[in-house]
Amino acid sequence: MIRRGSTSQAELSDASLESVARVLLGRMTMKEALHALRASMLGHALRECGGSRRSAARLLGVSRPAVQRMLRESPELDGIASPLPPDVE
Repeated sequence: MIRRGSTSQAELSDASLESVARVLLGRMTMKEALHALRASMLGHALRECGGSRRSAARLLGVSRPAVQRMLRESPELDGIASPLPPDVE
């Protein structure tokens, strides 16, 4: 797994991101591609963190409420995150 700061942004963009962008161009909108990337990164982070929203947020460099929002926007990730206590939404 790549941790933040372990690989330079230039290395990532020159390698895999450029290839992905080339493949997606004309096949999906930028909005769809961003949603797919966000959902993929969130899913990987949640699996890496055992379903912990707080730990996944820390790994992704976002707030826990941002993770909550992304989960609501990505129903395909339902079941990866640890269940919320009944009093938390």
